Amino acid sequence: MARGAFYRSVVILARDLSQPVPDVTSAVPVEMRLLQAADAPALVRHRADLDPARIAARLDRVGHGHDCVTAWLDDVIVSSVWLAFETARVPEIDRPLRLGPGEVFLYDSYTSESQRGHGIATIRAVWTARYLRDAGYRYAIGHTAPENRPAHGPPERAGYRPLGIAGYVRVGPWRRDFVQPLGSRRRWARRNEPIDVSGDFLTTTAEQRLSVAV
Repeated sequence: MARGAFYRSVVILARDLSQPVPDVTSAVPVEMRLLQAADAPALVRHRADLDPARIAARLDRVGHGHDCVTAWLDDVIVSSVWLAFETARVPEIDRPLRLGPGEVFLYDSYTSESQRGHGIATIRAVWTARYLRDAGYRYAIGHTAPENRPAHGPPERAGYRPLGIAGYVRVGPWRRDFVQPLGSRRRWARRNEPIDVSGDFLTTTAEQRLSVAV
Protein backbone atom coordinates (compact mmCIF):
# COMPACT_ATOMS: atom_id res chain seq x y z
CA MET A 1 0.00 0.00 0.00
CA ALA A 2 1.24 3.48 -0.82
CA ARG A 3 2.94 5.57 1.83
CA GLY A 4 0.35 7.50 3.86
CA ALA A 5 -2.52 5.28 2.68
CA PHE A 6 -5.24 4.21 5.11
CA TYR A 7 -7.27 1.01 4.73
CA ARG A 8 -10.38 -0.05 6.61
CA SER A 9 -12.89 -2.85 6.13
CA VAL A 10 -15.70 -4.81 7.76
CA VAL A 11 -16.84 -8.38 7.27
CA ILE A 12 -20.39 -8.57 5.94
CA LEU A 13 -22.35 -11.45 7.49
CA ALA A 14 -25.73 -12.98 6.71
CA ARG A 15 -28.10 -15.53 8.11
CA ASP A 16 -30.60 -17.37 5.95
CA LEU A 17 -33.69 -17.13 8.16
CA SER A 18 -35.36 -20.04 6.40
CA GLN A 19 -32.79 -22.39 7.94
CA PRO A 20 -33.20 -23.96 11.41
CA VAL A 21 -32.33 -21.74 14.36
CA PRO A 22 -30.15 -23.47 16.99
CA ASP A 23 -31.16 -23.89 20.63
CA VAL A 24 -28.68 -22.12 22.89
CA THR A 25 -28.48 -21.39 26.60
CA SER A 26 -26.98 -18.62 28.69
CA ALA A 27 -25.28 -18.73 32.08
CA VAL A 28 -27.68 -16.01 33.26
CA PRO A 29 -31.51 -15.89 32.95
CA VAL A 30 -32.10 -12.96 30.61
CA GLU A 31 -35.46 -11.76 29.29
CA MET A 32 -35.61 -10.79 25.62
CA ARG A 33 -37.94 -8.19 24.11
CA LEU A 34 -38.17 -5.26 21.75
CA LEU A 35 -37.36 -1.83 23.15
CA GLN A 36 -40.39 0.20 24.26
CA ALA A 37 -40.72 3.97 24.65
CA ALA A 38 -40.79 3.61 28.44
CA ASP A 39 -37.40 1.85 28.30
CA ALA A 40 -35.52 5.01 27.24
CA PRO A 41 -33.95 5.68 30.70
CA ALA A 42 -32.77 2.06 30.90
CA LEU A 43 -31.21 2.34 27.44
CA VAL A 44 -29.36 5.53 28.43
CA ARG A 45 -27.91 3.72 31.44
CA HIS A 46 -27.00 0.70 29.31
CA ARG A 47 -25.22 2.83 26.70
CA ALA A 48 -23.39 5.22 29.01
CA ASP A 49 -20.60 5.15 26.42
CA LEU A 50 -22.79 7.14 23.98
CA ASP A 51 -23.81 10.78 23.94
CA PRO A 52 -27.42 11.03 25.25
CA ALA A 53 -28.31 13.13 22.19
CA ARG A 54 -27.25 10.26 19.96
CA ILE A 55 -29.41 7.86 21.95
CA ALA A 56 -32.36 10.26 21.69
CA ALA A 57 -31.94 10.38 17.91
CA ARG A 58 -31.93 6.58 17.84
CA LEU A 59 -35.10 6.42 19.92
CA ASP A 60 -36.83 8.79 17.50
CA ARG A 61 -36.26 6.20 14.76
CA VAL A 62 -37.96 3.34 16.62
CA GLY A 63 -41.05 2.40 14.64
CA HIS A 64 -39.84 4.40 11.64
CA GLY A 65 -37.70 1.87 9.81
CA HIS A 66 -35.67 0.94 12.89
CA ASP A 67 -36.13 -1.14 16.04
CA CYS A 68 -34.04 -2.41 18.93
CA VAL A 69 -33.80 -5.86 20.53
CA THR A 70 -32.87 -5.82 24.21
CA ALA A 71 -31.82 -8.42 26.77
CA TRP A 72 -32.79 -7.70 30.39
CA LEU A 73 -31.41 -9.00 33.68
CA ASP A 74 -33.03 -7.86 36.95
CA ASP A 75 -34.80 -4.95 35.19
CA VAL A 76 -31.52 -3.74 33.62
CA ILE A 77 -30.66 -3.84 29.91
CA VAL A 78 -27.48 -5.88 29.56
CA SER A 79 -27.35 -6.38 25.78
CA SER A 80 -28.86 -4.72 22.72
CA VAL A 81 -28.77 -4.63 18.95
CA TRP A 82 -30.44 -2.25 16.51
CA LEU A 83 -32.40 -3.31 13.42
CA ALA A 84 -32.78 -1.34 10.18
CA PHE A 85 -35.50 -2.44 7.75
CA GLU A 86 -35.03 -0.05 4.82
CA THR A 87 -31.71 1.79 4.63
CA ALA A 88 -28.79 2.01 7.01
CA ARG A 89 -25.22 3.18 7.31
CA VAL A 90 -22.17 1.15 8.29
CA PRO A 91 -20.43 3.58 10.65
CA GLU A 92 -17.07 1.80 10.72
CA ILE A 93 -16.59 2.56 7.03
CA ASP A 94 -19.01 5.52 6.85
CA ARG A 95 -20.93 4.10 3.93
CA PRO A 96 -24.67 3.71 3.25
CA LEU A 97 -26.20 0.27 2.85
CA ARG A 98 -29.26 -0.58 0.77
CA LEU A 99 -31.50 -3.47 1.73
CA GLY A 100 -33.54 -5.59 -0.63
CA PRO A 101 -36.99 -7.05 0.06
CA GLY A 102 -36.92 -9.41 3.03
CA GLU A 103 -33.52 -8.18 4.29
CA VAL A 104 -32.83 -6.63 7.70
CA PHE A 105 -29.57 -5.01 8.82
CA LEU A 106 -28.38 -5.49 12.40
CA TYR A 107 -26.05 -2.82 13.77
CA ASP A 108 -24.50 -1.45 16.97
CA SER A 109 -24.49 -4.73 18.84
CA TYR A 110 -23.45 -4.10 22.44
CA THR A 111 -23.25 -6.12 25.66
CA SER A 112 -22.45 -4.56 29.02
CA GLU A 113 -18.84 -5.25 29.99
CA SER A 114 -19.84 -6.90 33.28
CA GLN A 115 -21.98 -9.45 31.42
CA ARG A 116 -19.68 -10.42 28.59
CA GLY A 117 -18.61 -14.05 28.33
CA HIS A 118 -21.93 -15.46 29.60
CA GLY A 119 -23.50 -16.23 26.24
CA ILE A 120 -25.98 -13.34 26.37
CA ALA A 121 -25.05 -11.97 22.94
CA THR A 122 -25.61 -15.42 21.43
CA ILE A 123 -29.02 -15.73 23.12
CA ARG A 124 -29.91 -12.30 21.77
CA ALA A 125 -28.75 -13.21 18.24
CA VAL A 126 -30.82 -16.42 18.24
CA TRP A 127 -33.91 -14.67 19.63
CA THR A 128 -33.57 -11.97 16.98
CA ALA A 129 -33.28 -14.55 14.20
CA ARG A 130 -36.49 -16.26 15.37
CA TYR A 131 -38.30 -12.94 15.68
CA LEU A 132 -37.32 -11.86 12.16
CA ARG A 133 -38.12 -15.28 10.68
CA ASP A 134 -41.58 -15.24 12.26
CA ALA A 135 -42.11 -11.71 10.92
CA GLY A 136 -41.50 -13.00 7.39
CA TYR A 137 -37.98 -11.73 6.70
CA ARG A 138 -35.58 -13.78 4.61
CA TYR A 139 -32.08 -12.60 5.53
CA ALA A 140 -30.54 -11.02 8.59
CA ILE A 141 -27.45 -9.02 7.61
CA GLY A 142 -24.72 -7.95 10.02
CA HIS A 143 -21.08 -6.95 10.11
CA THR A 144 -18.02 -7.30 12.32
CA ALA A 145 -14.57 -5.76 12.38
CA PRO A 146 -12.01 -8.31 11.11
CA GLU A 147 -9.69 -7.61 14.05
CA ASN A 148 -12.39 -7.96 16.75
CA ARG A 149 -12.26 -11.73 17.08
CA PRO A 150 -14.42 -11.99 20.26
CA ALA A 151 -17.28 -10.30 18.38
CA HIS A 152 -17.28 -13.05 15.74
CA GLY A 153 -18.38 -15.80 18.13
CA PRO A 154 -22.05 -14.92 18.87
CA PRO A 155 -23.13 -14.47 15.23
CA GLU A 156 -21.27 -17.63 14.17
CA ARG A 157 -23.01 -19.65 16.89
CA ALA A 158 -26.35 -18.17 15.79
CA GLY A 159 -25.80 -19.34 12.21
CA TYR A 160 -24.40 -16.23 10.52
CA ARG A 161 -21.83 -16.80 7.77
CA PRO A 162 -19.45 -14.33 6.08
CA LEU A 163 -20.39 -13.07 2.62
CA GLY A 164 -17.25 -11.01 2.03
CA ILE A 165 -15.83 -7.63 2.98
CA ALA A 166 -16.62 -3.99 2.31
CA GLY A 167 -14.25 -1.12 2.95
CA TYR A 168 -12.19 1.67 1.51
CA VAL A 169 -8.67 2.87 0.77
CA ARG A 170 -7.84 6.50 1.46
CA VAL A 171 -4.78 8.56 0.57
CA GLY A 172 -5.13 12.14 1.81
CA PRO A 173 -8.47 13.46 0.52
CA TRP A 174 -8.73 10.71 -2.12
CA ARG A 175 -10.88 7.69 -1.21
CA ARG A 176 -12.05 4.61 -3.10
CA ASP A 177 -14.72 2.31 -1.69
CA PHE A 178 -14.99 -1.38 -2.54
CA VAL A 179 -16.81 -4.64 -1.93
CA GLN A 180 -15.25 -8.08 -2.23
CA PRO A 181 -17.54 -11.13 -2.03
CA LEU A 182 -15.91 -14.33 -0.84
CA GLY A 183 -14.18 -16.07 -3.71
CA SER A 184 -14.45 -13.03 -6.00
CA ARG A 185 -12.33 -10.10 -7.01
CA ARG A 186 -12.57 -6.69 -5.41
CA ARG A 187 -15.10 -4.36 -7.04
CA TRP A 188 -14.52 -0.63 -6.70
CA ALA A 189 -17.33 1.83 -6.04
CA ARG A 190 -17.86 5.58 -5.98
CA ARG A 191 -17.69 7.46 -2.68
CA ASN A 192 -21.02 7.17 -0.83
CA GLU A 193 -22.36 4.65 -3.33
CA PRO A 194 -24.57 2.40 -1.17
CA ILE A 195 -23.61 -1.18 -0.53
CA ASP A 196 -26.32 -3.23 -2.22
CA VAL A 197 -26.49 -6.41 -0.17
CA SER A 198 -28.44 -8.41 -2.75
CA GLY A 199 -26.52 -7.15 -5.76
CA ASP A 200 -23.06 -7.12 -4.18
CA PHE A 201 -23.16 -10.24 -2.01
CA LEU A 202 -26.30 -12.38 -2.13
CA THR A 203 -25.62 -14.14 -5.41
CA THR A 204 -27.00 -17.61 -6.11
CA THR A 205 -23.66 -19.12 -5.06
CA ALA A 206 -23.67 -17.22 -1.76
CA GLU A 207 -27.26 -18.24 -1.06
CA GLN A 208 -26.41 -21.89 -1.66
CA ARG A 209 -23.38 -21.61 0.63
CA LEU A 210 -25.46 -20.05 3.40
CA SER A 211 -28.15 -22.72 3.14
CA VAL A 212 -25.62 -25.53 3.37
CA ALA A 213 -23.51 -23.97 6.12
CA VAL A 214 -26.24 -23.16 8.66
